[in-house]
Amino acid sequence: MKRKIVFFDIDGTIYSYRNGMPQDTLESICSLKKNGHIPVICTGRTKCMIYPGHMAPGFEHIVAGAGTYIEIGGKEIYLSELNAGQIEEVTEICRQNGLVEIGEGKNHFYLGKESANLTGELKKIRDVYLKEMGNIIKEFGSEGMHLSKMSAFICPDCNLEQAIEHGSKNYNMVNHRNCLLEFIPKGEGKAQGIERMIQYLGMSREDTISFGDSFNDMDMLEYTAFSVAMGNGDEEVKQISDYVTTAYDQGGITKALKMLHLI
Repeated sequence: MKRKIVFFDIDGTIYSYRNGMPQDTLESICSLKKNGHIPVICTGRTKCMIYPGHMAPGFEHIVAGAGTYIEIGGKEIYLSELNAGQIEEVTEICRQNGLVEIGEGKNHFYLGKESANLTGELKKIRDVYLKEMGNIIKEFGSEGMHLSKMSAFICPDCNLEQAIEHGSKNYNMVNHRNCLLEFIPKGEGKAQGIERMIQYLGMSREDTISFGDSFNDMDMLEYTAFSVAMGNGDEEVKQISDYVTTAYDQGGITKALKMLHLI
C-alpha cells in the first residue's frame, strides 16, 4: 500500500484526561508506524500541553495549537503567535462575559486568577492541568506572555452567547461541551497545519487520513482524503466523516486502522 500520513487528534480520540491512552491504541499506532506510514499528532493543544504520554506511540511529527505550530522530526518549521492587541481583545471578551481566560503558548500555559475559584468539572480539568504541567503554568497577565491561541473556562453564570458573538468576528470559536471555549485566530486551523506539513514533506493530500471527535476537528476531517469520527464524537462530526468507528476506549482506533488495511 502507498505510504499514508495519518493525523490523530488527542482528546477524545487517542486519550482521555480521566483514563489516559488505551493500550490497544498505543500498540496500533506503533504498528501503523512500523508498517511504513506516518502518524502525526494534530491537536488544539499547544506544544507545552502535549504530555510524554501522548507521544508514547512514537510520534515524530506534531501539528499543535490548532495549526499554529508545526514540528517535523523535532524541528520547528512553523509558529504563529497572537499580537498584544489580539491578547487584549480576547481577554476583554472573556472578562466582560464572565469567562476565565486561559493563555496557550509554545512554552508556557497561563491561567486567569479566577481559575482558583472553579468548581465541579471545570475544577477537575484545571487540576489535571496543574498535575501534568505544573512547572510550566504561569498566572495570566505575566510579563512576556507568548501565546499562539487563547481559550476560556465556561463558567455557570457567564454570557456564553455574547462571548461567541463578539469573538467570532476575528476568531473561529469552538465550544467544547460547555466546559471550554476556544478562540482560534482566523487563517489558522488544523487543516491549514496539515496542508503546511504535507507541502513541507512533499506528500499529497490524497494520502492523508484524519481521526477526530470534536468541533475543532471538523476542518481537519473535511480537508483530508479520508476521515474517521470516533464513536464518542459529536454528532455533527460523525455526519461529515467518511467512517464512524467505535469509541476511543472501545477499540476505535484499532478498528478503523484495520478497516483501512493500515495495520
